[in-house]
Parts: sequence; C-alpha cells; structure tokens
Amino acid sequence: MKIDNIIFSISLFFYLLSLVLYGFYLFRKENENMSVRKWGFPVLLGFCLHTFVVIRQTSSLIQLNSTHIFGVLVLLSWSLVGLTLLLQSRIRLRILLGIILVIVLTLGGLALGLPRYFSKTIPSLNAFWFGTHIFLSLLGYAAFALALVSGILYLVLDRQLKLKASRSVYRLPPLESLEWINFRSLWAGVVLLGLGLASGLFWAKWALIPLTFKDPKVIAAWVTWGIYGLILYIRSTARWRGRKVAYLTMLGFSGILITFFIMNYFSKEHGFF
Repeated sequence: MKIDNIIFSISLFFYLLSLVLYGFYLFRKENENMSVRKWGFPVLLGFCLHTFVVIRQTSSLIQLNSTHIFGVLVLLSWSLVGLTLLLQSRIRLRILLGIILVIVLTLGGLALGLPRYFSKTIPSLNAFWFGTHIFLSLLGYAAFALALVSGILYLVLDRQLKLKASRSVYRLPPLESLEWINFRSLWAGVVLLGLGLASGLFWAKWALIPLTFKDPKVIAAWVTWGIYGLILYIRSTARWRGRKVAYLTMLGFSGILITFFIMNYFSKEHGFF
C-alpha cells in the first residue's frame, strides 16, 4: 500500500535525522544530556510512525490472509528499535542505539526497494496463529541481533582497553553493561523464538498444513534455537563470560542468517520469497 510506504519512509527519515544528530554528538563531544534531547525525540517520533505501519500491516495480514517481504522487514526493524529503546530505559547506551539505527535504515531500504510480489498466501481462519508465529519469531531474531551487536562491541572495547587506546573508546559503555545486555538479549531471544516456533506448530496443525520437520527452514530454525539454548547453558554451568560468549553469539547468529535468508530458497511451504 502506498500510504504504508509513505509513512514508513517518513519514520526512516526521522531515524536518519537522529543518526546524524548522534554523529554530531560523537565528533563534537557535546554534553550527553543535551545531545539526548536533540536526537532522542526524532527516534521516538519515528518509532510511533513505524508502529502505525506495523498495525496496518498486521490488519492486512488478518484481512487478506497473506504476507510479504515488506511486512516482514517492517516488523523486524520495528522489533529492533523497540527492544533497543526498552534496553535504553535500563542502561543508556547511545552507541548501541546508533548502530541499531544503521541496521534499521538498511532493512528499511530493502523493504522499500524489494518488489511486493515476494508474498506468501496463508490459509484462511488461521491468520491469528500465523501472525503470532511471525511476530514472536521476529522479536526473537531482533533480540539475537542485539546480542550480536553487544557482543561485537564487547570484543572491540576489550581489545582497545588491552591496547590502552582510551581515546578511541571514550563513548563505549563499560564491559559489564555490554555483557549484561548480551546475556539478557540471549535469554529474551531464546524465549521469544521458542514461543514463535511453538505457535508455528499450532498454526500448521490447525491449518492442516503438511509442515513437518523435513522442511529445511523448520530444521534450521529449531537447530538455531538449540544452539542459543546451548550457549545459555554453557554460560550458566561453565561460567563462561566475556569474549567466549561474544564469539559464541556470533556463531549463533550465523544460524539466524541461514534460517531467515538462505532457507527461504529451499523451503517450498515456509518461505517469504
């Protein structure tokens, strides 16, 4: 729908404006509280517009019984911003939000640029479970993306501190904060993706879809979920911390990329494109 494209484009503009203002904050070394007032409001305004598009896309899913890559990317980018803002209410990590905005702008460009004929028709009367499956799964993917970003920042900061390059990391948060975000994001991702996979099984059963564990995307999704569950188990029992968990997080996210992108070409019943 053209109205969705327009409103989503406006939300991306506000995200871009926030990113530019954040860049001035980094390079000019402004007072942080003053900078937040300047570039924080456009993020919230863009997120409100983004939320409106998500609601319209959800309504379209229920009414038309179909989804497409535009709606999926809109919801995924919305999940990234929403979860990051939620984390910001606990720990103010401006650089994390800045990196997430770069990712969101990239996903937004893809959503607006890819043709709408990449679509998937779903069985009628089962749109609720299908929408729940998509929503929870994408929230899980977004949580794992936050874990990835925090893990990479941890590795960068750890290396810079060992090299005593204090000037290059003056805007990076403490290692403890990054590890806290990584751990909480991993937990959230495992729970959300697990619920998403479970709701997908309900949807397939109620819609009488022959969606079995022979489907390559289903296999990849459950394997990825198991990998992240194993990471949490290792962290809890072996008491791994820091760099080891960050590397494991990067390994786990490779499963997300394989599941979300590559397996779409091999799954006849379970692909968005």
